[in-house]
Parts: sequence; C-alpha cells; structure tokens
Amino acid sequence: MPPALDIRAGSVRVERFDPRSGVLRSAKDYGAGQLTVEPGSEAISIQTGKATLSMPLSGKVKIHSRFLAEGRTTIVSPELGLRLMLSAAQPHSLARLLDAAVAGKRRKAASALPAPSALPSHPIGHSPPSLPPGRRGGEPEWRKHLASPSKAERAIAAARRARFALSPGSPSDGAGAGLGDRPAASTSSGGAASTRGAAADAAPHRASHRSSESFESLPLTSEQRQVLRAIGEGHSVFFTGAAGCGKSVLLRRIIASLPAASTAVTAPTGVAACNVGGTTLHAFSGAGTRPDASASDVAARVRRSPETLARWRRTRVLIVDEVSMLDGAALDMLEEVARRVRSDPRPFGGLQLVLAGDFLQLPPVSKGGAARKPYAFEAACWGKCVSVEVELTRVFRQADRDFVDVLNAIRWGVVTPAARAALDARWGADVVIAGADGGPAIRPTLLFTHRADVDAVNEKELARLRGDEVVLRGDDTAHSPGARRALESACPAPASLRLRVGAQVMLVRNLDVGAGLVNGARGVVLGFSGTLRYPQVRFASGTVTVLGKETFSVQPAAGARAFRKQVPLRLAFAMSVHKSQGTSLDAVSMSLGRVFEAGQAYVALSRARSLAGLSLLDKFKPECVRACPVALKFYTQLRRSHWQSRCLHAPLVPRLRRRVPAPAPAAAVSVVGFASPGGLAAP
Repeated sequence: MPPALDIRAGSVRVERFDPRSGVLRSAKDYGAGQLTVEPGSEAISIQTGKATLSMPLSGKVKIHSRFLAEGRTTIVSPELGLRLMLSAAQPHSLARLLDAAVAGKRRKAASALPAPSALPSHPIGHSPPSLPPGRRGGEPEWRKHLASPSKAERAIAAARRARFALSPGSPSDGAGAGLGDRPAASTSSGGAASTRGAAADAAPHRASHRSSESFESLPLTSEQRQVLRAIGEGHSVFFTGAAGCGKSVLLRRIIASLPAASTAVTAPTGVAACNVGGTTLHAFSGAGTRPDASASDVAARVRRSPETLARWRRTRVLIVDEVSMLDGAALDMLEEVARRVRSDPRPFGGLQLVLAGDFLQLPPVSKGGAARKPYAFEAACWGKCVSVEVELTRVFRQADRDFVDVLNAIRWGVVTPAARAALDARWGADVVIAGADGGPAIRPTLLFTHRADVDAVNEKELARLRGDEVVLRGDDTAHSPGARRALESACPAPASLRLRVGAQVMLVRNLDVGAGLVNGARGVVLGFSGTLRYPQVRFASGTVTVLGKETFSVQPAAGARAFRKQVPLRLAFAMSVHKSQGTSLDAVSMSLGRVFEAGQAYVALSRARSLAGLSLLDKFKPECVRACPVALKFYTQLRRSHWQSRCLHAPLVPRLRRRVPAPAPAAAVSVVGFASPGGLAAP
C-alpha cells in the first residue's frame, strides 16, 4: 500500500453553506496547515495551529482547479454543505494530493462494478453505462490546469518532458525490463510513437527522461522524513551530513512540498544555485557582491528597488543550499537586512529558514591568503534563527561499507590504519572502464586542486584525439549584461562545447536515475548523429544514447531569468576539486600533493562511488587530510547533545538539537538538547 501523502498549504479556509439554498452560513480562516491523505481514505485530514479538521470526500464532490498552477484549489461537498479552500501550496504537490484524495473513491466505485464477465455486451450504436470518474481514461481535470502561466516556465516544462531513449537492455521503468524487451515501436509520454533503427539515429532519442520526477519517487529514510515533518511544522531547520548522504534528494523533496510563490531557493554560489534551480543568495537579497557592504547600505539599496523589496516581503521560507560556503559575517548582515526591509523585529524578519550543507567539506572562500572566515554557525544570529539541527547518517553514494568507514574517518581529519592501507593500495591503480566491442574506453576523471592544471589537461587531451572537432554552441536568452554574466558563471553547461570521438565527458544534469544518467555520470563520445551533430555517448552504466539540448536557467541579481539550451555535457578529462563538489564519479584519479585547505582531500576522495573506481596519482600522505578544528567542535557538540539525550540508544536516529521555544509536540520531532546562553545543555 502506498504511504500517506503530506503537503503544506499556506492558507486554509473552510466555509459552511446550506446544501439546499447555497446560502453561506459561516466561514473561518485557519492559516497555514498540513494536509494528509491516508491510503484508501475518503477524506483529507488537515492539521492547523488552531484545529484538526477533516474534509470528507464521500458522495458527490466538486474540485475547482482552474488556478492550480498558482497553488490554489477549492473542494466542495454540495451534499454536506462544506467548501475547503486551499492556497499558497506547491502546485505539483497539490495535484498529487488531489490524485490521492480521489483514489479511494475510485477504488470503492470500481469494486461496486460487476465483474468483466458479467457486464452485458453492447451492440454497435449503443453506449455502455458510464464509469465513475477516473475510469474513463485521460488525465484528471486538475492535471490539465498545471500549465504554467509563464511562457518561459512553459518552455522549461516542455524541456523537462523531453525523453531520452536508452539502448536495448538498459535499465528502464517497470519491473526491471530493458527497452530491448519491448516492441520496436513504442509510445513516449508525449504520445508520439518512436521507432529504433537508422532513422532514429538522426535525432536524439526521447523515451525515458526523468529528472525531478525520479527524485520525488525515491523513498526517504526516517531521518529525512523527520526533517520534512519539522519543516512542515514551521521550524527553521539546518540539516547536514557526509557527502552522498542524500542532502540533494531531500532538498528537492522539500522544495516540491513548499508553495512556490512564497519560497525562495538560493545558494551562496552560482553553480550550487543552478543545481537546485534557484538563484544566488546575494542576488535574491539585493546585497550585490561587495564584501564590505553594511546591512544599512544593503537595506537602503533594497528599498530603492521595488522588485527586490517585494521579493523579500512575499517570501515566507528561505532555502539556502551549501550554507557551509556562506561565512558568518554575511549571514549576520543578511539577517539584519531581513529585519529592516520586512519591518519585522523577529530573527531574520520572521522568515522560516531551511539550511543545508556540510561544514566538514570546503569552507567559505578566503581571498588572497586572508584569515579564515567564520562559518555560518559562528554567526551571532545562528542560535536565534535555527531551531532544529539534524545530521543525516546514512550514506547512499558508496555501497561499500569499508569505503564508507574510510571516508567517515577522513571527514573528521583522522587517518586510521585501515584507511591508510586502503588508500595506499589505490596508488597507481587502473580504473579505466573498458569499451564495449573494442570501442573507446572510459578513462577516469583527473581531479586537481588548482584550476590551471585542469585547463592544461583538458586542452592537451582533446587535441590528442584524431578526427574532426565538433563545436556545439549553446542558445542563450539573456536580456542584460548581468544576465549574460550569470549564465557564464553559474550554468554548468558551457556556452561552447568542443568534442571529438573518444572525448571523455561528464553529464551535468540528472536525466534518468534508473539508467545511471545522473549528474556526474561519466561517459565517452562514440560519434555524432544527424545534421545537428548531437553526440552519441556510452556511459559507465552501459547506456548508449544520443543527447540533445536541455534548457538551463539562471536567475541574475536583477531582471528576468536567463536561459541556455545546450547539450548537458562537459569535458571530463580533468576538473577541479571545488567544481567537483556535489558530483559522484564512476572513475576518478586525483593528485592530493598540493592540497591547501581543510576538507579538500575529503571532498576529492568522496567523489568516488567506490574504492574500485578510485586511483591516486601520487603516494598518499596522511598530512594532506585536514579538518577545521572549529567545524569539528561544532559537530562534536551536536553529537554530544544527541548522546546525552539518547543515552546511546539507536545510533542511526536523527541528530536533532532543538532550541527553546519548542512548540511542536514531542512525538513529532525528537528533542535532544536545548541552547542556553552558556552553550548547549542536556534536556
């Protein structure tokens, strides 16, 4: 049986009217609420701060979904005289709620139908009896209203619906069957039949492209569900964890569960912001790039910009990914700006914060040998603004338990004898993935700590390949110099992609999780297809596909979004450790001899999906492994607070620390410690 579906609506209103005359009897606004549909239930449960409600779906129910794309819907029960009005919800989450809400009604109606053998036959010209809603085929009415009102957003949605076909025998949807098990002609989600053969090579295949949909279907751990529940209750949350523990997957689920109109998705850097479909934190806030800007200067600048001021005031939830790259002084400045421009004396102007990152990975960037910048958790406002802290403990990227133990030790700056032995064995290891049928092999990506080494290797290796060079230029839509600069700095797909047969490449977008076509997947160019010369790539998963252009979007500091249509690949002979953060690599070789900051060796080593796919270019030296003592103290305190509360029970339960006040029920979020002026004390 499927799990219960939970979403959050920013506004819940219930109206009661006379079932016969339709005259309104009463109306009440309940504010924000959590809506739940249990499997098989014929009711929507609503939990608000004022009451617990239930909207029955028995009998005739009308669903008004014209404004679903804006996160609004109305459910009416004429027989009971009830009208439930929801707004400020995430549109696609709201559509899934409606799907689940009517599923119970459909199953009940279907069970009341006679068995197929008992149904009478109907001669031509006579119609069979009408079936209950949902049995007639086609998509529900509310699904038809999900089209975005924005032309640009419609273009993005169309690009996301594009399907990339896989080679026969590759993983696919369904019960493990490859596409080779299906008929030669199949129908894609768009309804058009696609055939394999010579004609299919002329254009990119369209059959199995799944990006956000794939992540939304992945099951969550109990830790991740605790984070979602705490956010749904309105708490400001920081969640953290080792590389590969599912922070990005969880963040996508969080974004999908929140109302888009009042949720700002940001990150400190352009690349990190593009990965989560958001904007840079400084672009959102209007702070610009001046490192010495004061809160009063930024607040004055915001007030002079009606667009930026409106953005601050309509936002209810501020999401910051990779918060570990944001220094504490900047966080304090933004917190003061929020209070000033929102005219709200509460911490961060009353905004709910969702912060994600790992302070044991790369620290905030310091220019020109400057002193270490304070971490975000060292900000004066951190204790006032963050009420729940969670450490995710389950690692998904690496399946090898021994390798996970090695990485966990190195994350804490410790080189155990087992870790040293494992890494010594990877010096000069061969991690080349052999080509199929004598084709070109997939060579490991080379990771370097300095950008100059990366550029030199990529240019040299591409020039060594024989054959003509194909240049694929991106189609940019940018209406200002600032938008063009944002594209160049933040878009993971290059403006100009130079390829040759045999070029080592890396995918820069999630296309099909089940087939291994994920961000960071390694492959090799086999050839070029059609007049547009789109590359045919064989990936490490065994999938062979022709890749067409995808649409990437970047939000500049001011003005409309900028867009780039480009093949989602980049050269992967070599890349920098900083650029590799957030990726998972099938085969990687690295040089750690010039590591220059804490966490850098850990970030590099944790890019590998397995120890077998890792090779060291130089002899491993334990002194390259360093962790910042300040960050270590933060995590030690976080874990100690959990230990004091749990008394060593259940080592894999979420590491949560809640500060006073704690209005949520104890059963909803585990309380493991409270902050006091003198530090953290056990409850």
